[in-house]
Amino acid sequence: MANILIVDDEPLIGELSQEHLGAAKHTTRLMTDSVQALASLQKDLPDLILLDVSMPDMDGYTFCQKLQENPRTYAVPVLMVTAKANLRDTFAQFTNVRGFVEKPFTRSSLMAAVERALQKK
Repeated sequence: MANILIVDDEPLIGELSQEHLGAAKHTTRLMTDSVQALASLQKDLPDLILLDVSMPDMDGYTFCQKLQENPRTYAVPVLMVTAKANLRDTFAQFTNVRGFVEKPFTRSSLMAAVERALQKK
């Protein structure tokens, strides 16, 4: 199963994601600070990043830019989590964005998106 980094400033959403992914035997790590999450990638690269679009310190767009600028992280697949519809064009330039999960999500929609993102890797 996959090692998945969850980056979401809403602890309840992050914990719910962890619960769903853990039930499917994925290993998860939850970080609520996007700046710290980005720094953590210098030590440990996940198989997938589940990334909230709207965060206070660094939004998902900037996070993806930073991933693409770094040779170590540019290929790490990202699944964007958002309450905003129609962001596909905004993130189209990032080759590592593998899909979107709209909030509120169900377990089945989250798991389907994660599986698709992992298969594209």
